[in-house]
Amino acid sequence: MAHFAAPKAMAQSTERQFEEDLERARALSLESLALEKFRQEKLEAERKKKLLDQRTTRTDVARTIEPQNDREKRFEFKSRPRPGSFNTKAPREPIIAPPPAASRRNSSASSASSDLINFNSPSPIDRKYALVDEFTIVSHSQTITSRVSLEQSVSFPQLPPPTVPPRGVHLRRTSEERFSRPLAISDTPTNFNFDVLKLLTKQNNNNLIDLSTGTSMLALAVPSRISVLEAFDPLLKDIADAADDVASQCSSIYDVYDPFDFMNASHVEPVYATVVKKSSPVKEDTNESSPKAEPPPLPPRESPTRKPVIRLRNHKSKLNELIVMVKKKDALYDQNLRSYHAMVKKLRGEFKYDDPCTNVGLVISPTIDNSYAPGTSIKLIVSSNKDREPMNFTCDVNSTIEHVILHIVCELDGDLKGSVNEYVLKVNGLAEYFTSNSTLADYEHIHHCFKLEQDVRLTLIRLDDVNRPLARTLQDDNNDMTLTLEELLPTEPVRPITYDALVILLETLENELEKLEKALNLSSTNTPSLQFKGVWQSIKAICALMGRVETLKLTEALDSLSSACLLFSPSVDLNGYKSVLKPQIEQDDSDYSIVSMRRKVDLSQAKDRVLASTERLRDAVQSLIESYCGAFRVAFLLRPKSEAPNSVRSITEFSNEFCIHISALHRLGLNWQHLDYQVSMQVFHGPRPICHEHFSDPVAMTNGLYPRVIFDVPLIAASLPINMLPRESRVVLCLYGRTLMPQEKDDEEPKIELSELGWTALQLFSCEGQLAQGSFLLSLWPVEAGKRLGPAPAAGTHPQGDTHPVFGVELPDWGSQVQFPINITDEDTPILDFNSLDEGTQEQLLVIAEQDTFTNPPAQEREILWEKRHYLHNHPEALPKVLLAARSWDCNSLPALHSMLHKWTRMDPISALTLLLPCFPDTELRRVALSWVRYIECDQLVDYLPQLVQALKHETWEASPLAHFLLERSLTSPRIAHHLYWLLTQILPGDSPQNSMEPLPCDNAAVCQYRYHRRLQLMLRSLLAISGDAMRQRFFSQQLLVKELASVAENVKGCKDSLRIGVLNQGLEVAHQIIKETPTCLPLKPSLEVAGIHIRSCSYYHSNTLPLKLNFLSTEESGALIPAIFKVGDDLQQDMLTIQMIQIMDKLWLREGLDLKMVTFGCVPTGHKRGIIEMVTNSETLRKIQVELGLTGSFKDRPIAEWLAKHNPSALEYEIAVKNFTASCAGYCVATYVLGICDRHNDNIMLKTSGHMFHIDFGKFLGDAQMFGNFKRDRTPFVLTSDMAYVINGGDKPSAKFHHFVDLCCQAFNIVRNHRNLLLNMFGLMVSSGIPGVTMDAVKYVQRALLPDHSNVEAAAMFARMIESSLKSWFTQFNFFLHNLAQLQFSGSSTEGELLSFIPNVYTLQQEGKITEASVHGVQKRYNPEKCYLYITRVKRVNQTDPSFLFRSYREYCELHEKLCLHFPLAKLHSLPTGLHVGRTNIKQVAEKRRMEIERFLQSLFVMADEIAHSDLVYTFFHPILRDQQESNIHAKKVKGVQHVKTKRKLLHLFVAEPKHDNAGPAGCITGQLKLSVQYRRDVLLVMVHHARALPLVGNQEPSTYVKVYLTPDKPKVTKRKTKVVKKSCHPSFMEMLEYRLDLNVVHSRTLEATIWNRDSLQENEFLGGVCIPLRNLAVSGEPTPEWYTLGIVPRSH
Repeated sequence: MAHFAAPKAMAQSTERQFEEDLERARALSLESLALEKFRQEKLEAERKKKLLDQRTTRTDVARTIEPQNDREKRFEFKSRPRPGSFNTKAPREPIIAPPPAASRRNSSASSASSDLINFNSPSPIDRKYALVDEFTIVSHSQTITSRVSLEQSVSFPQLPPPTVPPRGVHLRRTSEERFSRPLAISDTPTNFNFDVLKLLTKQNNNNLIDLSTGTSMLALAVPSRISVLEAFDPLLKDIADAADDVASQCSSIYDVYDPFDFMNASHVEPVYATVVKKSSPVKEDTNESSPKAEPPPLPPRESPTRKPVIRLRNHKSKLNELIVMVKKKDALYDQNLRSYHAMVKKLRGEFKYDDPCTNVGLVISPTIDNSYAPGTSIKLIVSSNKDREPMNFTCDVNSTIEHVILHIVCELDGDLKGSVNEYVLKVNGLAEYFTSNSTLADYEHIHHCFKLEQDVRLTLIRLDDVNRPLARTLQDDNNDMTLTLEELLPTEPVRPITYDALVILLETLENELEKLEKALNLSSTNTPSLQFKGVWQSIKAICALMGRVETLKLTEALDSLSSACLLFSPSVDLNGYKSVLKPQIEQDDSDYSIVSMRRKVDLSQAKDRVLASTERLRDAVQSLIESYCGAFRVAFLLRPKSEAPNSVRSITEFSNEFCIHISALHRLGLNWQHLDYQVSMQVFHGPRPICHEHFSDPVAMTNGLYPRVIFDVPLIAASLPINMLPRESRVVLCLYGRTLMPQEKDDEEPKIELSELGWTALQLFSCEGQLAQGSFLLSLWPVEAGKRLGPAPAAGTHPQGDTHPVFGVELPDWGSQVQFPINITDEDTPILDFNSLDEGTQEQLLVIAEQDTFTNPPAQEREILWEKRHYLHNHPEALPKVLLAARSWDCNSLPALHSMLHKWTRMDPISALTLLLPCFPDTELRRVALSWVRYIECDQLVDYLPQLVQALKHETWEASPLAHFLLERSLTSPRIAHHLYWLLTQILPGDSPQNSMEPLPCDNAAVCQYRYHRRLQLMLRSLLAISGDAMRQRFFSQQLLVKELASVAENVKGCKDSLRIGVLNQGLEVAHQIIKETPTCLPLKPSLEVAGIHIRSCSYYHSNTLPLKLNFLSTEESGALIPAIFKVGDDLQQDMLTIQMIQIMDKLWLREGLDLKMVTFGCVPTGHKRGIIEMVTNSETLRKIQVELGLTGSFKDRPIAEWLAKHNPSALEYEIAVKNFTASCAGYCVATYVLGICDRHNDNIMLKTSGHMFHIDFGKFLGDAQMFGNFKRDRTPFVLTSDMAYVINGGDKPSAKFHHFVDLCCQAFNIVRNHRNLLLNMFGLMVSSGIPGVTMDAVKYVQRALLPDHSNVEAAAMFARMIESSLKSWFTQFNFFLHNLAQLQFSGSSTEGELLSFIPNVYTLQQEGKITEASVHGVQKRYNPEKCYLYITRVKRVNQTDPSFLFRSYREYCELHEKLCLHFPLAKLHSLPTGLHVGRTNIKQVAEKRRMEIERFLQSLFVMADEIAHSDLVYTFFHPILRDQQESNIHAKKVKGVQHVKTKRKLLHLFVAEPKHDNAGPAGCITGQLKLSVQYRRDVLLVMVHHARALPLVGNQEPSTYVKVYLTPDKPKVTKRKTKVVKKSCHPSFMEMLEYRLDLNVVHSRTLEATIWNRDSLQENEFLGGVCIPLRNLAVSGEPTPEWYTLGIVPRSH
C-alpha cells in the first residue's frame, strides 16, 4: 500500500502546486499580460519581416496571398451591459468587438476593439462579423509589392513603392468612419509626441465614453484615433520599413511588361487567403510627412495656385430652374459625337455623284494577285446578243481585256457598232464586270474557272446599256448635305429621364425647402418646429429617379440639415433616418459618463446653420443631377453650376501626382453576399499600365437611403504626375469582394475568398485634349469585358443602365481648362547609318526585328533596340518592336516619337495592320498606319475587313482615322460597303440593328458585347446614311429577306417531322414574294442578285440544327439556280474566321506561284447564331464515298480512287482529278495544321467530282480537340489516310508522286511561315470579337505551329515527319468508322439522283449517236481485285464504221434491267435472274450461262419503242468509261498484269501509267536520283536529304534504303552521318536534316559525299549509288534550292 500511497501524495502535492501557480497567474495585472502579449507580437512581427523577402506575383484577376501558420490564440472577452447602450436610438455597430469584461479604466491593456470603450454587444447574427474584424490577410502588402515591382517600370524608370493596403490592419469601415482618412500603419516619427491623450479623440460612433480634444458645439469633425499601446509599439515601424525595402527594389523598365497580356482570358478565379487576428488596435496617422501615410484627401499637395477650385452653385437660382426643356437628345451636345458628325459630313461632301471614279454604281469583278505559268491559255465563251450564238475561242490568260474585246468586235464585224472603248465584259451569272485597263489573269473569277477546269462565260455589253443600280444621285448629294447628328445617333439601351419627371420632383423639393426656411421666420422669440420629413422624402424620390444613387455630398447635406433641424426639434420623426447627431459627454470624472443628446444653442446661429444647410442640399442635388447627366442620356439640358472657366492652361504646368477620389459604390448586385469590398486604381495607356495598382481598405456595405459601400478615399498614383499622362490614358477601377469561407475543420485557420466583381474606367482626356475634371458616375462592367482593352466605355452604353452598380468618383477641379498639346512639332531626330554598327550588333538587331510581333524580347534586348532605334529607320519591320520599347508617350516624349515615326521607311500595307493592334493606342501613330494601309486595293481590303472592324473598337474616340478610312472606301466600292454592312450587322443585336435594341441581356457575356455597340451602331447608321438611297434600299431588302428566312428556319425546327416540308414551303412562299417585289442580292456577294426562290427544289438537312437547303433564282435571263444553305442555331463566326484565314493562305501561295487548287466557300453570319453559307456543287462527303464499299469502307484503300474514276471516265479526266486531289490535299493539310482545326471526321471532309478536296464545319479550331468520352478524337496533326495516299501514289506502293505531294506541303508550309506576322496579327485583332477560343492562347498556338525558331529547311523536315505520323496513325480511320456507326440512322441511298451507280453523269442520244446494234462479243476473266467476269459488249452506231467494245459485269447489267423496269413498268423485257445460286458463281460455266441471258435481254431491249430502247438510261449504260478506254485484248479469255498487278500485300489497281522516272531501275545496276539541298547558316552546315527515285531492285525486291553522308577528305570518318532506313521502296522519302558545326573555311575545303545503301540484316549492306558535291562555291546567304542529282559510282577517298 505504501507503494501506492506515495504516488498519490505526490499527485496531490503537484495539484496543490498547480492551483497555487494558477492563483498567482490570476493575480497578475492586465499590464503584465499586455506586455507579454506585445512580446509575442514582436516575435510575430520579426517572422513577418522575413516573409516579406519572398516575392510573389499578383495577377490582374486576384492576389495570391501566402498563408501564415503560427498564430497566437485569440483572447476571448465577454461584454457587460453599460448604461445608455440600449436607449440611444442609434443603430449599433455590428463589426466592433465588445470591450474586455474586467478591465480597469486606467489600464494600459487594450482590447481587440479599435475603440477604447464600447457599449454595444454584437447580435448573434453580427457576431461572426465582429470576429472577422479581428482578422486580416497575411502578407498582403508583400504580395502587392511583388506585383507592383513587376509592373512598376512600364513607362517611368523610377517609381516609388505603390500605395497598398497595410499588412495586418485590414478593417472594414462603415458610414460612421467615412470622414476619416484610410486606416494605415505608418512609421513612428523620430520626434514622436508622447502626450498620447492629445491623440485620443471622440470618434463618430455609438460609444458613450470617448476621449476628445474639445470640439465646437456645432462642429461634427472626427479626428483620427490611435491606441495607447500601439503608439509606443516599436515593432510596427520595423514591419513597415521591411515592406518599404521590398517595394523599393526597382528593376529594369522592360522586365515583365507583356504588350499582349490583354489577350489573355479574363476569367476570374477566387483566391483564398488565410486570415489572422489583429495583433494590435488600428491607428490612424495624421502626420502627412510620414512616407507610409495614406494619400491626403483632395486636392493633392501643391502650391496654392495649383489647388483645385470648387465652383459653387448660384444660390439665387432654384433647382427646377437648372434644367432646360429641349426636343433634342442631350447627346447632340457631346463633343465626341459632334466631332464624329463633322467628320462624316465632311467626308460625304467630298464624293460627288457625277464622279465616275468614286461613284461607279456597280460591282467590279474582284482581282487577285496570281502567277500563271507562261503559255497558259483559257477558253472563253462570249455572247453579244440574244439572237447570235455565243463565240468560243481560246486566248492567253495574260491577254488584256481590251484585246479580248477587240477580238470579239473584229469577229462580229458588221453586227457591232462603235469603238472598243464603248464596250465592257460582264460575267455570266454574276452582276460584276471586267474593266478595260486589266488582264484576264488579274481576276479572281478567271482563276476560279481555271482551277475547276471550267469555261469562262462572258457577255459583251455596250457601256450605254450597262445598268448602274447602286449609283448615288444628285438628290442623294443634296439630302446628305443636311445630314444631322440626330440621324446618326443610335437608340439608347435605357430609356432616358424625361424633363417633366425631374421638374416635378425638383419643384416638390423646392417647396419643402421653402416651407422649412419660412418656418424659421415665424417667430423671433419662440423656437420654431421644423419638419424635415418632407425634405427627406423629396430627396429620396429624386435619388430613386436617378437610379437609386445617393452621393456622399447629398448624404452630408442631409445629415447637416437633419442635425440643424434637431437643434430646434429633437423629437422630430425621421422615419428611421439615421442622424449624425451623436451623444455628447457632459461629465467624465468617474467610471460612468454623463451624456446628453444635445446642448443649448444660440438661436440665431442655429437659424443660419439651417439656411446654410438648405443651400448645401441644393448644391448637392445639382451635383447629383450633373453627375447623372454625364453618365446617362437624358432628354433635357442642364445649366452649368457656374460659368465655365475661360482660362486654358497647358498640362505641362501641372506636376501634381494623379489623384482620384473614390466616393462610393451604389446599387450593389442582388447576388452579392460579400463580407466587405475593396477597390483598386490603375492608369493605362492602351493595354499598358503606366502606374502601379493602388488599393483602398476593405469597407462593408452600409444603408443610407439605399444600400451602398462608402469608400470616401483618395487614391494617388505615386510618381505619375499629371504632365506625364499620355493623351489616350484612362483610369481603371476594379472592385473586389471578400467573403469569409466556412472552416472545414475546427483547427483549420479561417480563410477569406477574394474575387473580382467588375471594373470601370474613365478616359482622362476628351477628343479635344481637355483633362477630365469634377464628379463622375461610372458604370461597373463584368470582369469578362476586358479592363485592359481600351478605350473606356462611353457613358450611357451599359445595357442595364438603371440597375447595374455604379461608382461615384471625383477628379480635381483646377479652376481652368487643362489642355493637352494638340499640335505637336516634330523634333529633329537623327537618322544614322545601320552599316556603321559592328556586325554583332547588326545581327542582333536584325534577329530581334525579324521576330514576329507577338514574341516579347527580353528586357536587355528591348533596351538595345530602343537605344539603337535611330539606326533602324530603313528597316520597316522593326518599327512595331521599337514602338513597344518606348518608355513613355507623354506630351514631352511625343515630339521625338512622332518625328521618328514620320521619318521611318514606309511599312508594307499589310504589315502596317500590326500598328492597329490595341497595344498601339497613340492617335498619330494609328493615323500614320492608316496612311500606309491606304495602299491596299479595295479587293484585297475585303480580306481584312473583319479585323479592321474589330480594330475600330480600340480607337480612343469616335472620330478616328480608321472610321474615316472605312467610310471612305465604302463610298468608292459597293463591294466594301456590302461586306462592311454585314460585318457590323452580325455583331449588333436585333433584326434591324441600325435602329433597334434587343431585350436587356441577363448574362455577363452578352453585357460585355454591349460595350462597343454604340460605336458600331453609330458606324452602321453612318454607312446607311451616306451610301445613297439605292444602296440603302439594297441593304434593307437583304435585311428583310434574312429576317424572313430566320423565321422560316425557326418554324421548321419547332414543328413535327411530318409537317416540316409543308411549313418550309409555306414560309418560303412568303420569302419568294418579298424577293419578287424587291429583287436584291444575297449576303454572300453583292453580285449574287436573285429574283426569287425555286421552292420545289428546296429542302432541309437532317442534322441537329436542321439547316435549310435553298435554291434561289438568278436575275439572269437563263434563270439559273443559286444554291445556298441558311443555318440557325450555330455560331458561324468561327467558320467565317477560319475560311478567311484559309483564303488568305491560298492567296499567299498564289502570289508565290503555288496553285494548290484550294476550294473555299462563302460564309456570312447575319446575326446571333444564324447565317448563310455558299453551297459547293458537284461534291460529296468522304463518309458517303467510303460507305459505298460498306460500313468498313474507311479502312479500305480504294474508295476515293474508285469514286474519282467513276466521275472521271476518261484517262485524261482521271489524271487531272488526281492532280487536283494531290494539290488540294496538300493545301488543306497545311491549313488545318496551322489553324489547329479539329473534329475532322469523314462528314467534315468533302470531295468534288473534279478531284478537289476541301473541309467544312470549323466549329473546333485552334487546337480545341473533339473529345469522345475521356480521350481525344483528333490525335494527328492533320488528316491524311491510306485511301488518300492511294490516290496520290497511284496505288498502294510509294511512288515519286508522293515526293511531289511532300514537296508541295513543305513549300506551302514555309510560305505561310514567311508571312506568320500576318496570320498572328489577324488573330490578335480578333481577340475582342467575342469568338470562343480566340485569345492570346490561340495566338500562341498558331505561333508555335509555325515553328518560328526553325529555318525553312528544318521546318520542312519537321512537317515531313508530321506527314509520316499522320499517315501511319490508325486512329483517324477508326474515328471515321465510329462516325459511320453514329450516322447509320441518317444514311440514305448513295445513288440518289443518279441513273446508274457506276456512271454518275447522264448521256443522251444526241450526245452519243444512235445505237444500231448491241451484242455480247465474249467473256473475259479479270481481277478487281477479286476474280470476276466481264462481258465484252459490241456496240455499233450510226455514222461509225468500226464498232466499239465495252466491258460490263453481270451486276451492272442487272442494275440496268432494274432501272428500266422502274422507269418503264409496262415494258416486257427479258428478265435477268438475280436469285441465289447453289455452289460457286464466279466460274466459267455460270458466266457462259449468264452470257446467254444477257443476249436475250439485249435483243428484247432494242425491239422496244424508241422511248425505251433509246432512252437516256440506255445511252448512259453504253457510254465508254475508264476501263473501256484502256488497252486490252478483246480476244483474250483471261487478263493478268495489264491493269492489275498482284503484289505481296494486295492487288494494285493501276488507273494511269506511271511516268518513266517512277519505275524502278533494273536490278544489279546503278540508276536513280537523289534530291539534296545544302545550306550554311550561323556557323552550321545543313544538309537536307529529301527523296530518292527510280532506285534499282535488289534481288527482284524493292530495297530498304538509307543515305550516308561524309565531308571528304575525312580519314577518321568523324563527319559520317546517316538517315533512317526506309523499307521496301524504290522511291524513298527521307526528309532528314544532317548538321555539321564547322568553320566556313573548312566547309569550303570539303566535298559532300552522299551515298545510298540497301540495308540487309543478313548480309552486308549493298551500295546503290552516290553523288559528290564540291562545297567550295557554297553560298552563305539565302535559302537553298533543292536539286536532283543523278546517282553514280563514288570513289572511296576516305
